[in-house]
Amino acid sequence: MATMELDSEAMGVFMGSDGAICHAVCWRPLEYVGVRGGLSVDFYCPGCVTHLSLPMRRIPGIPMSSSRGPRAFAGRLAWPAGGGAR
Repeated sequence: MATMELDSEAMGVFMGSDGAICHAVCWRPLEYVGVRGGLSVDFYCPGCVTHLSLPMRRIPGIPMSSSRGPRAFAGRLAWPAGGGAR
């Protein structure tokens, strides 16, 4: 399992419209693991199988999601009517 220590400039996370902290790489919600030493919050990304550690003081500065990303392409990536994975 990879571990990623995130700095303040490029956190690699965003806050989804439902308030969940999501991984910017795969756009999946992160799973909360715990707090380490009262200084950082640990998360796990099940999609990337990656551990992320965010400085606690940077949590309030996590950017909100935008319309960019996988959801912006949903119409173009949808399966054809009556089709699916074959």
